[in-house]
Amino acid sequence: MDTFRGVEVTAQRPQIITLCGSSRFCQQMAVLAWEFEKGGCIVLGLHLLPQGYCEAKGMKADKDGKIHHIGEQEGVENIMDALHFKKIEMADAIFVVDIEQYIGKSTQREIEYAKFLGKRISYWSQHDHDS
Repeated sequence: MDTFRGVEVTAQRPQIITLCGSSRFCQQMAVLAWEFEKGGCIVLGLHLLPQGYCEAKGMKADKDGKIHHIGEQEGVENIMDALHFKKIEMADAIFVVDIEQYIGKSTQREIEYAKFLGKRISYWSQHDHDS
């Protein structure tokens, strides 16, 4: 193991995990990303954007009062979907955030793509968790 300016650098690549799930679960995905990274993984997934950014862009909130489907509202849904497929390609595994076993159309398509690529797949609903 070497160090670079005080940071340990290893030759072994960490496991890469892509988080998949509805944008309504961005808060939970941010926490999961942190937990996986504390365990030494690289995590790819959605971005948790500050409420102020969304409000400044004039985005509309859903029935729950929160802003979801940001890609759709900004007209970049297809770009974001294609990039998320690339994240799945880069990953060793995907972790599906299926809170209350909810899996939408986009997430189902991502699961099918991960299966097509032979990726390992884990589900939130099949793990013990506190949040």
